[in-house]
Amino acid sequence: RDVAGKLSADAAEAARDVAGKLRGDISELAGEFGSAFSSVSSWFGGGGADSPAQQLGEAHVPGAPTAAPAAVSPLRAPTSRDEQKVLQTVFGLSASERTIESFACTLHQTYTCAHNDYTPEVAMAFRGTLYLTDKRAAFNVEERGRKIPLVVEHEEVKRVYRERASAGSNGKDGVRLVLHTEGDENEAEGDDEAVFVVFNAFGSKGELDSCLGLLEHLTSDKR
Repeated sequence: RDVAGKLSADAAEAARDVAGKLRGDISELAGEFGSAFSSVSSWFGGGGADSPAQQLGEAHVPGAPTAAPAAVSPLRAPTSRDEQKVLQTVFGLSASERTIESFACTLHQTYTCAHNDYTPEVAMAFRGTLYLTDKRAAFNVEERGRKIPLVVEHEEVKRVYRERASAGSNGKDGVRLVLHTEGDENEAEGDDEAVFVVFNAFGSKGELDSCLGLLEHLTSDKR
């Protein structure tokens, strides 16, 4: 009977020890889980330097309110450093002059022999970039490592119009800038005697229309 009582007491004590240990482990786990949950909440909601919201940038976190879209400026983004460098180093423009828009296109030129007229005119196209500022149209030939700058002041331009595609214009519509020179006041549009510059082979019809509209606006302000 004494042995049985002792065994019963030992079993009860062991059960209490196990129960106490389990309660302690559960409390500790609960504390760790609470701390982890708090850290995760702080990580997502606190906006710290290492938060996923900042690392993902514009990514939307499920359940979070959607931010109102930022207003889109109708104007061109500020001139890039590369474009600004070209304006200064290639064209010699001042640092204060900024690009309004730039277009990849070709400069269309026609040449004849300087020594005789035995051979016909030869049309050539020079690929490059046309930069429009508030004061000038600047074209940079970018072929075979060559950089040949061409600058036309807006105030020199008498009129601007769309030049329809022809056999000698790469089959592409273009933009013709007729320059103001002495004695050309009565020359008709497209007159071979006029001094003009033609740009064509734009990336798309939309780019051609944009370039034409900008040049019409920029040059009309200078007349």
